[in-house]
Amino acid sequence: MNSGSTCRSHIACACCSRRMPSPDTAVSADLPQSACCLCARSFCALLCTPPSTCLCNSLACIGTLGDLRLELPLPNPLFLRNAVESSLVLNYLARQNIAHEDFLTILLQDLSTLTSHHFYDGLNEGSLARVDLTSKMCRSCRGSCLSRLVYAWRLNLPQDEIRNNWPHRPNCYYGRNCQTQVSNLAHAQHYNHCCEQTRFT
Repeated sequence: MNSGSTCRSHIACACCSRRMPSPDTAVSADLPQSACCLCARSFCALLCTPPSTCLCNSLACIGTLGDLRLELPLPNPLFLRNAVESSLVLNYLARQNIAHEDFLTILLQDLSTLTSHHFYDGLNEGSLARVDLTSKMCRSCRGSCLSRLVYAWRLNLPQDEIRNNWPHRPNCYYGRNCQTQVSNLAHAQHYNHCCEQTRFT
């Protein structure tokens, strides 16, 4: 009979739902870190002994920013969840003969840009400031970090490069934090979203 009680020593893996030691149990048992460093969700893959892994049988459910290389080519949408801005970046890389792996290397050279702009993506700025190339994070948080890195790279391109390779469009009032850029293709095409937010109502 199910008494309705919950075992506090175990939780479900955020990926495959397999039962695993809770963070407190893992610490007391001197087990490795078992949670994403950004969202704090727990993943059994961090406690598995290779070659065992998460029941999802994927090496990518949790890993480091460097593990983004395992998921190449780069996805679209690549950043801001905006397929238009992402396509412009990916097309630029193709025209400049910049391989995706080389682009990723460029992005990972300066992780300080993770916190150089304010995003409404749910990531904790304090935790982001401590991220390095060995930090373990889930696929979702890695994607959000990649978005931030690409945005900073795009914003720091020389203006001559922008003029020669990007269409001239007015800036959206809500900039990088615009929600309409995700749901309305025409809006995403008409306005530039690689810019600061100037309206907050």
